[in-house]
Amino acid sequence: MACQHFGTQVAGDRHDFVVAQVGVLEQPMYLNREQAAAILHVKPKTLANWASQGKGPRYRKAGGRVVLYTLGDLQAWVDERAN
Repeated sequence: MACQHFGTQVAGDRHDFVVAQVGVLEQPMYLNREQAAAILHVKPKTLANWASQGKGPRYRKAGGRVVLYTLGDLQAWVDERAN
């Protein structure tokens, strides 16, 4: 069974679906602090503390107090610490 995914035909095969999902992630996906914390398995307050200490993954401020992370920045930060 085929389905439509963001205008791209995706076959019912799992591999094709995964390839389509990766295509979606090519655009920066912004996550709020709670979402980023869930991905990193830490509390949002831990991310806030790291940011205030100049540690932790790269983030951007949108407007006054809105803190946003990208999935790519979270992955890069984790990769840097894995070595």
